[in-house]
Amino acid sequence: IRSLSDVTDQQRRDAYEAMMSTALQGPLETVQFNFLVEGVDRAFTHQMVRERHAFFAQESLRFAVKEGFWDEVDLPPSLKGLPDDHPQVTIYKGQLQKAGEAYEALVADGMPAEEARKLLPHAVTTRLHWVTSLRSLVHVAGLRTCTQAEFTWRIVMAKVAMALRNHSNGPDRWLSGTEN
Repeated sequence: IRSLSDVTDQQRRDAYEAMMSTALQGPLETVQFNFLVEGVDRAFTHQMVRERHAFFAQESLRFAVKEGFWDEVDLPPSLKGLPDDHPQVTIYKGQLQKAGEAYEALVADGMPAEEARKLLPHAVTTRLHWVTSLRSLVHVAGLRTCTQAEFTWRIVMAKVAMALRNHSNGPDRWLSGTEN
């Protein structure tokens, strides 16, 4: 086959099943995916970069100053749905804001951002470029889509699945808009 457009969906499924049935799964490593993962917190990316069979390029906080980051931070699932005046929500949001204001004050006073960033909490949102093989993606999906996986992992893997399904609609739609 000289053109991927000549490959039917059934042929793709048959090839995938044949690859999965081998002990080596080497052919799965030849298929590479590139994802831009945005709007996740650094605590999540600390877990993500431990996947050894992938490449990551993450937004740097060495030079990029994160102003007002606390407005971008989502409440964790255990606090979502609670009223704004709930003690846990108040503590959570208040501490994020205090850390952010201290960070911004130090940077404004001349401290290098790469030093001041040590005050930033893991809840700071970030983005990273993730390059992974099909074999690694299948492995990660198997681990990170179960009900015991952290909620962010399940959201990211659902969006990865959506991106892969939408890929057939054309490269311009693959990871655009809310589908990233």
